[in-house]
Amino acid sequence: MRNHVLCNKPLLKTYKTQIDYPRLQNKIHLIQLFNLVALLFLIPLSFKSYLLYDYRLSFPLFIAVFLTIANYYFLKKTKNSYLASHFLASVFLVLMCYLLYTGGVNGTGPLWIFALPLIFFFLLGLKQGFMYVFVFLILIVTILYAPFNLERNIYYNTDFKLRIIFSYLLITFLSALYEYNNTNSFKIMQKMRDELEDSSTKDYLTSLYNRRGFDKYILNNTNPKGIILMCDMDFFKQINDTHGHNAGDFVLQEVAKEIKCILRKEDMAVRWGGEEFFIFLPYTSIEDGALIAEKIRMNIETLSLNYHGQPIATTLSIGIGEISETIGLAEAISNADNAMYQAKRAGRNSTVIFTAI
Repeated sequence: MRNHVLCNKPLLKTYKTQIDYPRLQNKIHLIQLFNLVALLFLIPLSFKSYLLYDYRLSFPLFIAVFLTIANYYFLKKTKNSYLASHFLASVFLVLMCYLLYTGGVNGTGPLWIFALPLIFFFLLGLKQGFMYVFVFLILIVTILYAPFNLERNIYYNTDFKLRIIFSYLLITFLSALYEYNNTNSFKIMQKMRDELEDSSTKDYLTSLYNRRGFDKYILNNTNPKGIILMCDMDFFKQINDTHGHNAGDFVLQEVAKEIKCILRKEDMAVRWGGEEFFIFLPYTSIEDGALIAEKIRMNIETLSLNYHGQPIATTLSIGIGEISETIGLAEAISNADNAMYQAKRAGRNSTVIFTAI
């Protein structure tokens, strides 16, 4: 008899959605909204500067308007929020550098730069936002203190320069603090949501997926392909009657652990009901599925279980069904179930592949 070795291999991570589509969609909507808000500011300023014959300011503003519109349609078509966020942040960085250098309208250009930390953190998050904040800080110092004055009609005195820099740093600190707290709150809520979702789809006794987990990760899969194993513990009622229901629960837990150790990370195991288990082996041939089924059966057969000094042995009867182009999920489950009962009738502790009569 073989002693059970605890295995902590993760199960079915690939079935969980790798991309949080609702969150991604929400971010796309927020970036699009931000594009529109930016246009509401840029367009009036562009035309105002143009009507005042300040072409040096109006043309860069019109370019920023064009790039913002282009970014809006790029994001709408490609859904690439990463590039769209960086593009929009870069447009604002260059525009703010220009406003700081030229002074904008009546020397009010520097006032706009204080919105940049909020924009960077909003679009890019804390880590990447800090990169843009730091780059812009270097550019601020360079523009204010570098010894060049090409077509520059604005002069900032020393006190004003220092106030710009320290005010920018203060706004950055407050924005970063808000973003940090916001990110932490989101992570806590996300963890709580994941734990709640995980508990609602897992069987409390075996930690395998329950029928709700089956519905979520298999039934909602539009086109699953692979092998179905229906496994039933032999003489389980006898274990309960002889050793008690607590011993029966213990055996179920140990059998579930053994199944999880054998399965690959892309496979799925479900406590189907009572002492019955459903196993899905995606994109697996019938031959490989039979090998896995036999490995499970043999490992359970040689598993040495001891409950409060009482040795307990158990075995599995396994039926195998295949999901193919012509056989759907429901039919494959029915076929595997029929094969399992055939294994029972053949004397139990055996594996049977369903074959159509």
